[in-house]
Amino acid sequence: MELLDNIGISYIGSYLSQGTLVDKCKKSTLLGLKNVEFVIRNDGKGTNFNDVDDFYKGNIIVHAPTININQSNLKTIKEYLRDLSKNNINLVTIEASTLLKEAYEWSTIEEQQNYLRNIAKGLTSLIINNNVNIAIENTSLDKNNSLFGSSVYNISDLLVYTRKILIEEYDFTKEEATFAVGVSLNINNLIDNKEIQNINEWIKVFYNDIRCIKINSCDSNMKYFDYLLTTVINIQLDVPILIGIDSELEVINNEYYYYMEAVRDKIIGKTITFDVEKEKQKESILVNNTNRISNAEGGFTNLIIVIIIIFTVIVAVLMVLVKLQ
Repeated sequence: MELLDNIGISYIGSYLSQGTLVDKCKKSTLLGLKNVEFVIRNDGKGTNFNDVDDFYKGNIIVHAPTININQSNLKTIKEYLRDLSKNNINLVTIEASTLLKEAYEWSTIEEQQNYLRNIAKGLTSLIINNNVNIAIENTSLDKNNSLFGSSVYNISDLLVYTRKILIEEYDFTKEEATFAVGVSLNINNLIDNKEIQNINEWIKVFYNDIRCIKINSCDSNMKYFDYLLTTVINIQLDVPILIGIDSELEVINNEYYYYMEAVRDKIIGKTITFDVEKEKQKESILVNNTNRISNAEGGFTNLIIVIIIIFTVIVAVLMVLVKLQ
């Protein structure tokens, strides 16, 4: 396992801060990333993946919008993902559900089974129609309310149902179904749902199913990042670890490099200690200083041009006066 190669970036910033897919591909190539994740917005803007292969040659993961309870957006999501496999993009992460966890738990067993079957069919249709593999992601909060998919049991049940449909309705072998559907472990969603204390259980239960792990870049997450690396090293879990970064592309470099330095320290047994916000500020100051220097140089150049023009005019006037005399 090459842990350093597994560290990548999930670009979770807005279009204004992080630009187009091509911009992010160029940045990823510049940083030497082996793994990246691009997030598809709910409105689908910026989903043209046709040119990414020209600018980035690493492993691309795509995070898709979550399928609605009534699956009204399923057709649209399929369209967003339509050309992924043609561009060597084979893994899609997608949160399990938009259904409130409380509503699911208060349903009858029959209603729960129907819901699991419906959402599993929606997920399998993405696999069949778009020729991609999916990783079901533990869910985030909805207005401080937990959703179905926030617990180990929810994800485990949905994983079983989805693979079962692939086997029974699409003639997948057990091995093919297992490969086609896995789990995306989102550490921040565990924290939000107060599931972080159960992280060992999540990793133990889904050890063979985890396709990638995500954790957002911020100071409060460093202790979890440290613990995550310890666990990954101890159990030799060989999957992409994606750092969710929302900073502007111009200031990502320092942030990413210091995460890589933290991983190097961890590999040799050192304690991880660095201030994410401080590194962001350093990079921001560097960029601002560069811009100021550039502006100052530009102003100096303009001044020289003005002086040359004035000198030329004076010389021309003198020559005219000489001729008149």
